[in-house]
Amino acid sequence: MERNLIFNEINSINFNSNFDNEVKPTLISKSNTDLDAPYKSGNFNFLYNGGNEAIVTFNAYYRFRKGIDEPTQISFKQKMFKAIEYWNKSAKLEIMDGKGTYSKSITFIFKLEEVKDKNNANKVVDIHRQNQRFAILGPKNTGVVLRDVNVPLHFSAKDLA
Repeated sequence: MERNLIFNEINSINFNSNFDNEVKPTLISKSNTDLDAPYKSGNFNFLYNGGNEAIVTFNAYYRFRKGIDEPTQISFKQKMFKAIEYWNKSAKLEIMDGKGTYSKSITFIFKLEEVKDKNNANKVVDIHRQNQRFAILGPKNTGVVLRDVNVPLHFSAKDLA
């Protein structure tokens, strides 16, 4: 039944006209999603309310390895916020209308939120010291996104981005 309604709606549109029919924006809100991307290791929250911006928020729960003091932890978190600044407004989606012109663009706003409860995180950010492995068989001094975001403490903001 629904398929027939959709089929009739599509057939009623005259695609050779000036295409005055404008698609009305809708609210898209997804929590802890990858938006069905082929790469399944990246989760985030996504919000689009029909305007010119979509907000992508990464909720991070930080897990620092033993021996990393509080001032160093604060410094690392500042690098994470700086990394998000590199991404912020760096992506734009342009939508083509029926006339073949790009009539609308949506800028992606990237945000980082620190959460105190691991259950509210999109990912756990596991921070290890330089020359330490993130896993028993993992290489030293590298960052890897698996179940957790595994990064060495010495990474710069550009490395994190």
